[in-house]
Amino acid sequence: MIINEFLVPVSPVLSLMVSAVFLIVLETVFKGERGQVGKLLLALAGPLVSIFLVSLVIPVSVVDSLATDNSQLPSWLMEFKNSYQLDRLSGALFLAINFFVLLTIVFVESFLKGVKEKTEVFSLLLFAAAGMMLLVSSGNLLMLFMALELMSLPTYILVGLRKNDLRSSEAALKYFLYGSFATVLLVFAIALLYGQFGTLQLSAISGLFKSQIPTGVATVAAFGLLLAAIGFKVGMAPYHLWVPDAYQGAPTPITGFMGSAIKLAGFGLAIRVFGQTLLPLVQEWATPLSYFAVVTIFVGNLAALRQTDLKRLFAYSSISHAGYLFLGVVSLGGGPQALEPLQYYLWIYGLLFLGTFGLLALVEMHKKNLDFDRLNGLGFQRPVLGFCFLLFLLSAAGIPPTAGFFSKYFILIQAFQSGQRLSVVLAALSSLIGVFYYLKVISHLYMKPAGAAETGVPRAPKAAFLGILLCGLGMIYFSLVPAF
Repeated sequence: MIINEFLVPVSPVLSLMVSAVFLIVLETVFKGERGQVGKLLLALAGPLVSIFLVSLVIPVSVVDSLATDNSQLPSWLMEFKNSYQLDRLSGALFLAINFFVLLTIVFVESFLKGVKEKTEVFSLLLFAAAGMMLLVSSGNLLMLFMALELMSLPTYILVGLRKNDLRSSEAALKYFLYGSFATVLLVFAIALLYGQFGTLQLSAISGLFKSQIPTGVATVAAFGLLLAAIGFKVGMAPYHLWVPDAYQGAPTPITGFMGSAIKLAGFGLAIRVFGQTLLPLVQEWATPLSYFAVVTIFVGNLAALRQTDLKRLFAYSSISHAGYLFLGVVSLGGGPQALEPLQYYLWIYGLLFLGTFGLLALVEMHKKNLDFDRLNGLGFQRPVLGFCFLLFLLSAAGIPPTAGFFSKYFILIQAFQSGQRLSVVLAALSSLIGVFYYLKVISHLYMKPAGAAETGVPRAPKAAFLGILLCGLGMIYFSLVPAF
């Protein structure tokens, strides 16, 4: 019973944690570069096994079998089943998280030079990924808090990996302070919800909201605190101030991880809280919340126009994408199929962001600063990688017929159908602003010759090349098959 009802559902998460623990044990036995190949293989095995287990656990027949005969379960197991939501949303996000952490491990091994503690980096990535998986499957406010901390604490360390780099240390400190403040807001929100409803279970709170929407001061305050806390985590305006500094100061492969996997986990949390548990309240306040999303889109795009550093530019780009994603969350309703545009967007955004920062990590190996001129002629020097970069940029800009266009189109159509017509028009206009700075990057790739200082971009390591190519092929696939 315990195997079927506990170990089987949680096995995708356990595979990551077991791999992380064994990596730490291996590092104590084989310190430094000794046994590095074995450590790398063990790090890759965690997400690969997790992907395999997800494919076994998530199908409907397995989920249905796990939901039967609950009367014979011990009380602690019943509590666990209510706190751990294993559904199709969890499955889609589990697969994405594992895929993104897999590519991040490859990029860290290929590009993160000057960091001796790579095994610890792998362990931290796996622990953070386990926290993400628990976060997007949380059905209990207490579990949600613990999962968020399991995701956040390793990430603070990863951002500050370069101990001798003041910018990295500054980024880690800012990320930690802003993240800690967001956690405080979340804890206050949990306390208010528990005081109002007398339960920590999201399903129970959702049931109470469906019967009657509470509009007391405590409920409104809890909603506002949750909005601010999640807004901090996903980098929405006006809670976005940490994003450019953290993305610029972190090691480039870690920035890719933050912008893909962590952003995905944050919006998985937003879907659980705003798109499911508090959905009636979100629908009641849909119009002002949609304006909140539109402001985020404009802030990200307008600020990106002024950037000269590529990492800061894509940091502001990630803020604008957070606005589109939140607009999708606000527009949820109408059954499980309403989640498909969001899942599609999260996959597209994760692929293009991770692939982009894999390419920037390659450029950074030869050229320490990442301004626009460092990309001059890259499209001709490295034609395959240049074409992949072109795909990422066109998708990020939402140029048809790329996957990025379809992802924005599906979100905007859903928002339009939910009644947020003015927000849709404003969001579409803002996307035109984004086209300018993406085209500026493309012009440096193909239209500006490389000067003496910009020549000699090294060949990508084979594993990293395959990782970037896989992201590019993923973009092509989702462009040809624009559905999830």
